[in-house]
Amino acid sequence: MADIFISWSQDDGDVVGPVVARLKGYCWKLYFSGDNVEAGRIDENVADAIAHAKVMVLFVSPRPKISAF
Repeated sequence: MADIFISWSQDDGDVVGPVVARLKGYCWKLYFSGDNVEAGRIDENVADAIAHAKVMVLFVSPRPKISAF
């Protein structure tokens, strides 16, 4: 399981990418949606990752991605 769960919007990849690279450089295990594409239900995978992570890092910006259900 991951040590750190990263929550981000793909619109903010220019900011998030360097932070993720630095955390990986320190050998932290990350749950980062850019790397963690697994088969199955994404909501179950994310819920499990959040439940087992030691830390959650949230990136919030004024550029939210709105999606319709």
